[in-house]
Amino acid sequence: PMTLSSPNMLRSIIRLGCPGKVDFNSLCQTAADEFVSQKASTIIPCVLLDLSVCSARGANTNSVDKRDRYLDEVAKSCVVGNISRMMKGHIHDIYSFILPMMHCGVQERCPLREKANEVMVFLNQFPNIGHRHAVRNAHLVVEGILHQYGRNIWYNSDVRITKAACIQATEFFTTNILKKEYKKCNGLFHCAGTSTTECMLHTRFLLEKASNSLEKSRIWNMIEIMMYEVKSHACVNGSKNSQLGFCINSLLSMCVDKRHDDIQYKIIATLNDVLEAVTEDYNYIRQNEEEIICVLNKVVITMIQITETCEKDMIDFCLAEWKRETFEMIKSMSYEGIFKSKHCEDNMLDLLRFAVEKFGSHIPEDITDCHTIAFKVLELLLHKKKEMLHYELNSYLDPFPESSIPNDHMKILLTLDSNCNCHVRNLLSIFQNSLESSVPTDFISEAKRLSSIAERYITSKPWTRPMNSNSTSSKDEIMHNDLDTRTLLSGINRVEKSLETSVNSYDIEKEPPNNVEIISSIVHNLCSFCDSKYPDDVKVAASSCLGILVSALHNMDMDMEEVIYQNPENCVDFNKNPL
Repeated sequence: PMTLSSPNMLRSIIRLGCPGKVDFNSLCQTAADEFVSQKASTIIPCVLLDLSVCSARGANTNSVDKRDRYLDEVAKSCVVGNISRMMKGHIHDIYSFILPMMHCGVQERCPLREKANEVMVFLNQFPNIGHRHAVRNAHLVVEGILHQYGRNIWYNSDVRITKAACIQATEFFTTNILKKEYKKCNGLFHCAGTSTTECMLHTRFLLEKASNSLEKSRIWNMIEIMMYEVKSHACVNGSKNSQLGFCINSLLSMCVDKRHDDIQYKIIATLNDVLEAVTEDYNYIRQNEEEIICVLNKVVITMIQITETCEKDMIDFCLAEWKRETFEMIKSMSYEGIFKSKHCEDNMLDLLRFAVEKFGSHIPEDITDCHTIAFKVLELLLHKKKEMLHYELNSYLDPFPESSIPNDHMKILLTLDSNCNCHVRNLLSIFQNSLESSVPTDFISEAKRLSSIAERYITSKPWTRPMNSNSTSSKDEIMHNDLDTRTLLSGINRVEKSLETSVNSYDIEKEPPNNVEIISSIVHNLCSFCDSKYPDDVKVAASSCLGILVSALHNMDMDMEEVIYQNPENCVDFNKNPL
């Protein structure tokens, strides 16, 4: 038992040797007690369930006495005094085991249900243990049910814990034990004594601590059932407090976290299912515009980032395979292959085309699957539901970030069968053109949008995030990959283009106070982004846009001093800051 409960103590004993005065029987008993104490949340329900089988079958008339004896041993190991006190402290663990079993199986007389009901009858033998102890720890019961589903338990060879059983178990706990009416609460988890936010934060904390893929898979099962319930509640009840926006934000933050690449496809697939269900009801979207529409902007930008990352991974994989094959040919002295590879190496496009044609079919499925499912999310929002979300997305959507992959490389990559139907750039271009044709953009509208992006960028402070010491990428390259940084660069470029096309023909005197204040804010932000603390790409783009803006204002005979000092609190002291 010491290998499970006290491995450090066992390691010390092995290292120091075995002195004759050590009482190994006592040591073994101590280690066993520690193990039972650590795993009591699982051992106690298993003791109750295992011995209830004997009672149900009638094979042993003293099964209840044996159960008392085993529980008494567990109580002694846990140093809690007696069985009743121990059961009070673990009543939430027992309920989290028993309640899902009461809703498993499709047969009317399911053995699992009979075992669970028998345990509930056994608990009634303890007068000091009642539902009130479970009510006090209602949130622990809900978390325990989520953990049971995450572990993917098989009760026997035919029946396993299911998503529906966990939802029904939580509803049963709410209506029959907590005595609450589910329809009057903001979601099932809120009615059960906790909240969706609390459960999501709890699972995110566990996910950050997970050390292997099995633990991540179990924790992801917990998140999946939570999203299933949130989606169902949002679609059926149309509540304004479903906390769906917070859950989507959490999924997006997990998507871009490199530590969770092994479950990235599952995250995006769940996100796609949720968005498909939510966008079916236009009335729900309008009622929850502040919660849903605002987060769709981040969904679009994140999916663009993921598709571009996958495309880069495809190119890198093909080139890496080409280098590996070239090295093998050099080793085998295949002169014909070396000549062909040398010819391709002189032309990067020919090299990439050759690599994609030969190794494109061997690209790992996890890359192509993530690219496909991320494209489906973009297609849903920007094409299939474009009419429904047109007005809302135009109001909240940030400028699309410019791709860092050259167009010639993308044309070659589109020759792949797995990628030919997922033309992200074409989809974005069509949507952007439809927006501009219906709602023409001018300098003032682009300036307003840039002000909003700049405020968010300064607040998020992506340039202060620490770099990975093991990474070989430069600081500016890491910054450029940040979502907020890329969005800011795109916003600055759009303002610069609008200056070249619309400022000269724009009647600035239509709303002088308003427009001057907006221009003053843009000047202040652009000057701020010229500071040395920002990435080089941002400094170059801001200084270029600032120069064009000052030149345009000069051509319009505007008083620069009036523009600069429109907002005294945001004023830039040009005497101290020549930039």
